[in-house]
Amino acid sequence: MKISSSFSASEIAKLAGSTRAYVYKRFRIYSADGYIKQAGRRSTHGSGSEKLYRLTVKGKKKALNPNIKTFEPDPLVMAAVNLNRLVCSGLAIRSRESADQALKFVKQIRDGLEDVATS
Repeated sequence: MKISSSFSASEIAKLAGSTRAYVYKRFRIYSADGYIKQAGRRSTHGSGSEKLYRLTVKGKKKALNPNIKTFEPDPLVMAAVNLNRLVCSGLAIRSRESADQALKFVKQIRDGLEDVATS
């Protein structure tokens, strides 16, 4: 979107390895937020045509300065994932250190679930 002055949903879908339906869904959101606008139509190979879009000034500013939010997984979920890894790999049975680690995860999960039950 930043490279070309105009683009179509099929071009973006192809570049992103996605579907046109998903790209159109995102385009509706971007259009409603004022990041893109329709820039005309272009005829396709055959009898059809497709819509062309262009970044707005707001969209160009957003593309240059994205606000990236760091994903922080829930600690209770991570404890369950890590416990699952230790148990399913067999480490919790073969290694005392891994068994102690698994017990810490069990305690963390139990404490988290008790907090939910009492609130």
